[in-house]
Amino acid sequence: MRSKPLLLIILLCSLAVVVFLASRPLEDEGGYPSLSRSGLDLRRLDQKLEPVNRAIAESRLTGQSQPVLLQISEPEMFSKYADWSQPGLALLGISGGEAYLGDDGIDFRGRLHILGVDFEYAVKTRLRIEDEERQVAIDSARLGALAAPGWFRDLTVEAIKATVDAGLPRIPIETKTLIISDQEMVISGVTRGI
Repeated sequence: MRSKPLLLIILLCSLAVVVFLASRPLEDEGGYPSLSRSGLDLRRLDQKLEPVNRAIAESRLTGQSQPVLLQISEPEMFSKYADWSQPGLALLGISGGEAYLGDDGIDFRGRLHILGVDFEYAVKTRLRIEDEERQVAIDSARLGALAAPGWFRDLTVEAIKATVDAGLPRIPIETKTLIISDQEMVISGVTRGI
């Protein structure tokens, strides 16, 4: 009987340490450009997405695929992610989102709100699709002072791949090429005639 209270105390202490470390501020890694959310960049991206959305809608009506080419600048990507990551429900939300394009990847940063506690996060990804061959990796993931171990990052990538391969969500564009550089992301493919 004495082991149950002791186990509970150890579990609660461990949880307190994890929450404490996760709620610490991220170390400033530097090297990121000074960007801010811009209504102009959001409108530019929305204008670029209009013909893509029309092609998707037309493909759904006709059942015929159409070619798609989309070029997204780093400020447009940053502004879209910042716009998307607004405070949500009181129990769970993401805010202060930042997205930076780098060689073959996107770095995401921001704040995660869980049950009234704020956690800063940083995720470095590697994404590339050439000739429909995917290269996807999470190079690092941090929640405050806690770093996700490699096996957890790899498992997360495999779960994401399996979900996408299963058609959840059903992405309306079959991506043939996705190339990311320091300043721009280029996506080419065809709409799915669903």
